[in-house]
Amino acid sequence: MDGLNWNQLLIGVLSGSVLSGLGSWLFYNQRLARERKSGGKKMIADEMLKALEIVRDYERKIRTIENVWPDMDATKDPFDALAYPAFMFDQSAFYSYLNELGHVLDIAEPYLDRKTVAYLYAFQRYLLSLAQAERIGEGTPEVIVRQAGVTHKTEIDRWQKHIDAHVVKCINRHPWKLQSLSGLRWGLLRSRIIKKYQLQ
Repeated sequence: MDGLNWNQLLIGVLSGSVLSGLGSWLFYNQRLARERKSGGKKMIADEMLKALEIVRDYERKIRTIENVWPDMDATKDPFDALAYPAFMFDQSAFYSYLNELGHVLDIAEPYLDRKTVAYLYAFQRYLLSLAQAERIGEGTPEVIVRQAGVTHKTEIDRWQKHIDAHVVKCINRHPWKLQSLSGLRWGLLRSRIIKKYQLQ
């Protein structure tokens, strides 16, 4: 009887050790898989945050305005004067800003949501239409570019306010998920936003 109890005790201890080791190994692998998954999500979230910050920095440059008459009396309110976005100072500044938009799209597009990309495409299209309508090209006098800036400032400001509100909402939203820029939803969203910001 004494030998039986020792055998049972030894089998119980060994089986408990084996089960404990097996359970630890399984739970460790599950925890490791969860950590890998969350680490991957964190890397994607960091890239998405960088992309949103790039877009926000780009669109906030529109807020820099210049007066049509820079030698205006300092006692007058500068908001009473005619103003235009600083990127419409001359044709080289205009095309530099437009090229920067292409660069922003190249860098940030894979990590942006559909609506942000649609806003950027709509603005790119708007600026190209503006350049064509106002005949902004090589050798265009600064006066014509600035006049176009004054004329279209409200539309440009409207776009900037809408995308700024959307980007801030995206930055404050957590967690982020990547979205595909294909399919019916993308096509409908893109066409709706582009129609909203067409040159009038």
